[in-house]
Amino acid sequence: MTRKVKLSDEERIAAVQEYLDGKGSFRSLAMKYGVSYTCIKEWVERAKAQGMLKLMLRFCFL
Repeated sequence: MTRKVKLSDEERIAAVQEYLDGKGSFRSLAMKYGVSYTCIKEWVERAKAQGMLKLMLRFCFL
């Protein structure tokens, strides 16, 4: 069974920014923030396509 992990807007943006700055991979950032690999990947894709504001008020399953 999965559990919902809700990160703050600032944490989501920080995770995406770290990836974009080359400070971590999807997997390493997922471990750091306690979310799934696909979560980080989706956030990065969403941020690239729609901007950082689209990351707000989202959750992921762990």
